[in-house]
Amino acid sequence: MLHQKPYRHPAVIAGLALAMVLAAIGIFGPMATPHDPYATRPGASFCPPLSCASGGASHLMGTDSVGRDTLTRFVVSLRTYVYIGLLGAALGLLTAWLLVMARGIRNAGPALDMPRPLFGVPLYALSILSYFIGVIVCISVFVVLGADLVATMVCAGVFSAPPPMALVYGSVRRDSMSSNPVRLAIRRGIALFPLGFSLALLMGLCIESSVSFLGMGVPPPSPSLGGLMNQGMVHYAEAPWILVLPLGIVLVSVAAFWAIVIPVGRGLVPIR
Repeated sequence: MLHQKPYRHPAVIAGLALAMVLAAIGIFGPMATPHDPYATRPGASFCPPLSCASGGASHLMGTDSVGRDTLTRFVVSLRTYVYIGLLGAALGLLTAWLLVMARGIRNAGPALDMPRPLFGVPLYALSILSYFIGVIVCISVFVVLGADLVATMVCAGVFSAPPPMALVYGSVRRDSMSSNPVRLAIRRGIALFPLGFSLALLMGLCIESSVSFLGMGVPPPSPSLGGLMNQGMVHYAEAPWILVLPLGIVLVSVAAFWAIVIPVGRGLVPIR
């Protein structure tokens, strides 16, 4: 088992809190925004924050090059990461359960002797590999086949699955006293779902925003953090506010991801 219950670690709590806040904004935020994320106002392009009111509401974070509300597009983009997180967590937990079942069938007995996640790769190294491989594969697929919103979510979701998979797989591996590892894996999967979902959401956010920043992820006019950062870099001199919020969220999300991975990884796979 984990040397320390993961939900009691301050860094893990902080990472979980950020992931849950982003998920809540993604789910409920679009219903509360007064602006249409796709509505353009060419006469109101590059309006600074708290100006160019339309429909009785000002643009709290300004507008982009075609007059769309920046804050609304940011809020709507977070819903994509909720879907990615759910897909990644579901795939990761399912894969962990199948691995446990296959290992249990091959090594029948009261104790389950499992290797470390991915044949000796610790959780933090697995996360780095998942990120870089995910970005490279997604870009390669999109170059050949083209990208749309669903394809981007699926690709990011698939490569955000290894961290939650390793979380459950490693947790069961550490419990060598279980006589029914498959049932244990199911129980651990349910108990660790909030943690797995948070890891998948934050990992998916990093993968998707990187791919979209390079212009190969979520296609416009659909909003995404990477697309907002791309536009913000192009128009930084005229409208720096477009870049500030999405870039800040990505950087904080990376920090939150590692705030979870490092203490949890040390509990699952002791660093010798």
